[in-house]
Amino acid sequence: MSRIVIQDIVIPVVEKIMRELKYFSFSHSHFSIQDERLMEFLEEEMRRHFGVIGANDCQHLREQLEEARKNDPDAFEFLIRMLLDKYLRLAIKLRRVNVVV
Repeated sequence: MSRIVIQDIVIPVVEKIMRELKYFSFSHSHFSIQDERLMEFLEEEMRRHFGVIGANDCQHLREQLEEARKNDPDAFEFLIRMLLDKYLRLAIKLRRVNVVV
């Protein structure tokens, strides 16, 4: 269920950032991110950042993300930019390791 929260709240911001960085062609009117590893990474990082644990973690995560986005959208976007950068660096390192092995 937390993936749905990430899909609803975080992924639209990720798509906006990636559009700004020209990762996607503007000829496509709609696109969606299908990277399960990225979704898992963002979910875990958001849980860690907002301190979300426990039985009602999905609803709590949704509330925390919506509040963060509402209160300071620039800081929320900056956090996601930082997480995307971290994810991309990790992905590149893993690809290099897989090529060497």
